[in-house]
Amino acid sequence: MVFWSWAWLCALFGMALVELGALLNKQEGDTLSEHVWKWVALKDGRHAGFVAFRRTFLLLFAAWLAAYCMTGGRF
Repeated sequence: MVFWSWAWLCALFGMALVELGALLNKQEGDTLSEHVWKWVALKDGRHAGFVAFRRTFLLLFAAWLAAYCMTGGRF
């Protein structure tokens, strides 16, 4: 394998360890999904201003990433 393949595998493994640790300690607000919900104010009930921008950005980024990965980078 080349350097970048090993680097990405190590990064994914590291993220998996962080997420596993967060899942096992059962504290509020420590997993990746809980952080994303906090960043987009999902549980606050707010919908205006910068919160709407953050939610829209997250939605568009997720849609782009899915299309990019599914088309082999042609999108």
